[in-house]
Amino acid sequence: MGLRKHYLVVDGYNIINDWERLKEILSYSLEDAREALVGMIQSYAKIMNYSAIVVFDAYNNDEMVKEEEKSGVKVVYSGKNQTADSYIEKFMYDLNPVHEVTVATSDFMLQRMVVSAGGSRMSARELEKEMEFSLSSNLKKVKMESEADRNHLFKSIDGDTIEKLKKIIRDPDQD
Repeated sequence: MGLRKHYLVVDGYNIINDWERLKEILSYSLEDAREALVGMIQSYAKIMNYSAIVVFDAYNNDEMVKEEEKSGVKVVYSGKNQTADSYIEKFMYDLNPVHEVTVATSDFMLQRMVVSAGGSRMSARELEKEMEFSLSSNLKKVKMESEADRNHLFKSIDGDTIEKLKKIIRDPDQD
């Protein structure tokens, strides 16, 4: 049996059409809005140790499902006569039950299907708030670790060296 994974499956256009910052980008470029979403999901998934999948509708295209990897995120464009919702539903039912799945969407019917299939659901707003909290918490953690490393280095330097460094800082031209 493989390792247990936690998947975050994102209903791409549902999120883009809900978040103000993405709607602003969408007003001038669909591609840029998709890229911005994928970038944000990539950062969040890395912090949370999730395997992330962002699914976009491509219902009216003439191709099969298109999948690509972008910055560690699986990006899926649903195939001909398939919606993002139906792709997510199939993903849920095909996945080994040992894995956890959270689907981010504000689509009520999709949320109900996810819960009935044993997954967790998160609305677009909940995802946005959770991402903001996680990213800001991670930045604080990195800052604290950086300060701790700097203080550790300072404590390991002897007093004479510290005094010499202080003189250099005050007057760098002094020999």
